Amino acid sequence: MNRFFSGIVAVIFVLGAIGAASGSAQDRGVSKENAVGGAAGNAVEGKAVAQSAPAVNGSEVSDRAGTASAETKTEALRQSRLEKKADRTFIRGSHAKAMEINRRAEERLPEGSIEQKRLQRKMARLYTLLQRYDEAIECYDKVLGSAADTLLSVEDVCMYIDNLRLVGDFQRAESVARVFAFKNKYSRNQRYMNILYGLTSKQHYYGRGDADYMVRLYENSTSEPEYWVGSFEGEAFYAVSHSPLQDPLKVFYYRTQYLTYSDNRREVDRLRAIPRELQTGPVAFSPDGSMMVATGIDYSFNDQVRSLDQLRGLFPTQLFYSVIDAGRNGWGAFQPLFDYQEGYSYAHPAFTADGGSVIYSSDCPGGFGGMDLYICHWNDGERKWSEPVNLGKHVNTEGDEIYPLVWGNRLYFSSNGLEGFGGYDIYNIVLRGGAVLAGSISHYPYPVNTSGNDFGLRLDGGEVAYFVSDRRGLVGRDDIYTFNPSANSLSSDFSIGVSQQHSALTGNLGLINGMKGTNTLTADKVLFERPADGELLLSVYFDFDKHAISAEYREKLDGLLADRGANMLDAVAVVGYADELGGDNYNQRLSERRANAVADYLERGEFRPQMMVEGRGRQTLSPEERFDAMQAQGLGSVANPETGRYLSIVDRIRINSRLRRVDIYAKDLR
Repeated sequence: MNRFFSGIVAVIFVLGAIGAASGSAQDRGVSKENAVGGAAGNAVEGKAVAQSAPAVNGSEVSDRAGTASAETKTEALRQSRLEKKADRTFIRGSHAKAMEINRRAEERLPEGSIEQKRLQRKMARLYTLLQRYDEAIECYDKVLGSAADTLLSVEDVCMYIDNLRLVGDFQRAESVARVFAFKNKYSRNQRYMNILYGLTSKQHYYGRGDADYMVRLYENSTSEPEYWVGSFEGEAFYAVSHSPLQDPLKVFYYRTQYLTYSDNRREVDRLRAIPRELQTGPVAFSPDGSMMVATGIDYSFNDQVRSLDQLRGLFPTQLFYSVIDAGRNGWGAFQPLFDYQEGYSYAHPAFTADGGSVIYSSDCPGGFGGMDLYICHWNDGERKWSEPVNLGKHVNTEGDEIYPLVWGNRLYFSSNGLEGFGGYDIYNIVLRGGAVLAGSISHYPYPVNTSGNDFGLRLDGGEVAYFVSDRRGLVGRDDIYTFNPSANSLSSDFSIGVSQQHSALTGNLGLINGMKGTNTLTADKVLFERPADGELLLSVYFDFDKHAISAEYREKLDGLLADRGANMLDAVAVVGYADELGGDNYNQRLSERRANAVADYLERGEFRPQMMVEGRGRQTLSPEERFDAMQAQGLGSVANPETGRYLSIVDRIRINSRLRRVDIYAKDLR
């Protein structure tokens, strides 16, 4: 524990060549050259670019042509030392002085060189951390307006656009977003596309007509980031950060203080026992108040803070738990939740309703990219937490999923990788037995979700819900807002979710038609009913003597897969039939093939209910059904309706079409 609580003054900030040479940057869809600061010889858009920054050990380096003179090498070494001086100054907390040194280093580099552009990119990222967005934009402009804009990763461009939004320049932000929209790596990135759609909506649709909810800004909001609302022993409190250094990805907040939500804004007494080093994010309490999980910055590297891809891992965080000590009437010693992957962040803990599990966010290896949601369980016998389990692709994306909250049977969280309005949006999904339910995800409408970053939802079971948003830009940074979650939205019939009407009004057509992604949201009703036992869900019809599913019925089955009520069922019966033409044995096998074809399609679509599959073989029409079918086909005057005698084989196939099907019924196993 001593190494954890060692001061940040002893930490050396590693950026540039050192961070890249360590090889610690995790690939999340962008090349390693996009790690903060870059490194000599990294690949840029698949092409090798030799840079004149010196190697970590200060050995000889070459210029881009590999023929640098001794004078050039000496200048590069001097530059490297100047940049390292800026790094040391930055980590000691003299941020303004550090950036002045970086400016001097920038001026000494050859104008327009790759080395200068790399430093400008680094400075843009640091200015973003310092919330000096105008200067960050200036540095991004220098890189963007040159042939070296390939140095910018998708995440760099997302931060650049977000900086323009935060200073209120929405028109330019949208213009920049459109410039990159036609490049493959951007058009395939959901976070980027969300930003583009959100800016379009902000410019042309948001604020027109009725809003879906009435949201209110917390009256005691300040210019400092108020980034989370919690409660303990029935009292609401919130977290505020007093540091000029802010993570643009909203993972950690330095120099946090927990204040009561009431007007007097006093510090929460029972939380004063939390060491300051563990006050860097949300705090979770078990339902019975006997256990707490807090977040702390990991200083275990002793001599460096890891600088990973796109500022990720700049200050890795860990989770620590404490159990109430009845004898002391206070919290016991804090212990790590489990063994961590060194250099990765673990943050935003939330207990499940029974207190036996914790869901949190992490960028540890093995996820889907960025920050993913994980769950771990308390083992009472061993008195420790289990190994974490990723919650899977129905909630996690290549982007970031943060700030989980379990309320009732639903998991609420924020994501910038699911389809939304731009930045982080707030979603929820059904949670059962520690697993999420496929197809049950929902998305809050405007103005809860906007083109800004909206996250940190907090429910209290009444008519007030809290969440955090940076929609005011520089005026408020991160602010707390409230709304009534029990009220239906004003412009649709649904209290949670994106209605088709609202999506059309906001121009977010991707949420209606889908964007053909793995996490496409539907725009159907989100408030749903569980089908009754025995209710017919769907009939799938087949061509004569065939068991292949037609395009028409594949589309209908896709609708069933997306039906949230159907996904709540314990089981369904999948029953196949064949018509009266042919022998009994053949038709029995044909009916089974049809039922299995439907079951296989549903299984590939990850249909949740258990499937009870059977084939019922050859079926015949009753006299009444035969008569109706013959009338419908214009055959009522040419054959005996009771036997179908004198009908041609073609006509018999036509009137038996209703028998060639598979029925899917709801089954209640309770």
